[in-house]
Amino acid sequence: MKLFPKVVFSVDCQSIDEELVKKAIRITSQLECELTILDSIHELSWLTKLTLPNHESITELVERDKNNSIQEMVDRFCRSGIPTTGELMHGPTSSNVVDFCEAQGTDLILRVTRGAQSNEPGRLGRTSKRLLRKSPCPIWLMHPHTRPLSENVVACIDTEENSEEDFQFADRILETAKYVGSKGHGLVSIVHAWNLWNEKMVKHRISESEFETWKLDCRESEAERLNQFLSRHEKSCEDHDVFLVEGDPSIAIPEFVKDVSADVVVMGTVGRSGFTGMLVGNTAERIFERVPCDVLALKPKLSE
Repeated sequence: MKLFPKVVFSVDCQSIDEELVKKAIRITSQLECELTILDSIHELSWLTKLTLPNHESITELVERDKNNSIQEMVDRFCRSGIPTTGELMHGPTSSNVVDFCEAQGTDLILRVTRGAQSNEPGRLGRTSKRLLRKSPCPIWLMHPHTRPLSENVVACIDTEENSEEDFQFADRILETAKYVGSKGHGLVSIVHAWNLWNEKMVKHRISESEFETWKLDCRESEAERLNQFLSRHEKSCEDHDVFLVEGDPSIAIPEFVKDVSADVVVMGTVGRSGFTGMLVGNTAERIFERVPCDVLALKPKLSE
């Protein structure tokens, strides 16, 4: 079964690093998908039109160069056995990609974490952040400094709420991670991060023995909830590939990912339905910023 049969590669064809092109070819080849390469050209501002001589001719030249670059990349993916088409759109990249994906029923967006021309601080560029918030479909963000493989996959599971809704979303995350891992003939690790409620405050208001007992009880409760979910997949916390890590998830998850030298992290956003379903939670966005590898971000379905 093809989990992502229709993929959009959102890219600036004229500035993308050569190694990232090779990585995109490797990923889309493994996914056995039909690919559309989308590039964008921004409209000139009214001030530019007013002050730039021959702005129409210059725009035509830029558009021609863009189309040539798109075609060159399309040809390259086709030579690698990936059915590929290309399209140049006008206007903001994130809006163009979202509109195209909604109209075409796209299954996955492939994007670099940050473009070569990005001035945004951090590991995520502005367009990637906007796509994470607005995209109707999963997004695979390619990290520029990791190998083009999917041999070591981490599934980030959140069972905090202990609800069927959360379990169904966790099912999708785990099944997607297994699918990606199978394409790269790799290993899949399952991780759930938990932390104590107001740990520093509580620690100074109860005895050391009471604190340790409370901490142990919390961990056992987290393990029980995680085991309840894992039983759906005939697994448990005792398995060698399941990890229950303590700490703020926005810190503990990136540290775990770095320790296991992951190639891809599969995780979800926190919105559940309607307007909130299009948003990315603060914790998730901090994790996206900090993990030193690719991220495959899933959105909850509106029915979840």
